[in-house]
Amino acid sequence: MGIEKVLGDIKAERVKQDEQWGGPNHDDDHAECDWRDYIEKQLEGARFAGTRKERRKRYVKIAALAVAAIESMDRG
Repeated sequence: MGIEKVLGDIKAERVKQDEQWGGPNHDDDHAECDWRDYIEKQLEGARFAGTRKERRKRYVKIAALAVAAIESMDRG
């Protein structure tokens, strides 16, 4: 599995998050500490995930959340 697949999965997760939560307008309402909390919650979930597939899914979510945080910071 190459970088293109990984980045594609992260991008797909960002699209899913935007559809779920409302996109940039919603993201920009969050402070940096909020983003850390969201990422920490996913890290905790990865810690207790039972399978490698479940852990990978959590790490993709973490990467997508980090991208969302960076995008929000860049807009702000």
